[in-house]
Amino acid sequence: MRKSIMHKRYVRELGILFLGLLFFNSCKTPQPSSLVFIGTYTGKGSEGIYSCRFNQESGELGKTELSAVTDNPSFINLDPTGKFLYAV
Repeated sequence: MRKSIMHKRYVRELGILFLGLLFFNSCKTPQPSSLVFIGTYTGKGSEGIYSCRFNQESGELGKTELSAVTDNPSFINLDPTGKFLYAV
């Protein structure tokens, strides 16, 4: 159980690091919530790219969900059209 809590904390902390970059790249107009993608180093419980909702009014991140299983997507970015998510 402790491992699960640490994993969730790790994923949320990584989300905060990528939040600014992805928020400004993905939002053209202000919206009450945005979809945030989180790249991680895999292993030790992490499986790849996660996503969650970010409430801009409250500053809260929603529940993280696994979006793509891939090895070490430590840097991710949306293309200018918002149609493609690139991971390195």
